Amino acid sequence: MATHMAKIAITIDASLLQRLDSLIKKKYYKNRSQAIQIVVQAQVEKFEHRRLAAECDKMVRMNKR
Repeated sequence: MATHMAKIAITIDASLLQRLDSLIKKKYYKNRSQAIQIVVQAQVEKFEHRRLAAECDKMVRMNKR
């Protein structure tokens, strides 16, 4: 399955970049692009999950009325 990848440019704190590069050096990720993509994806999914959970909670409270 082919995925279209978009190229972006970011500005990142130098010390955070050093920490990221350390993870890459330890083989947690293949490269910076992969690391950033995985971390961003995880954060987006976490946000979406929390948002969905909040909406479900709201519905439960409405049904208890």
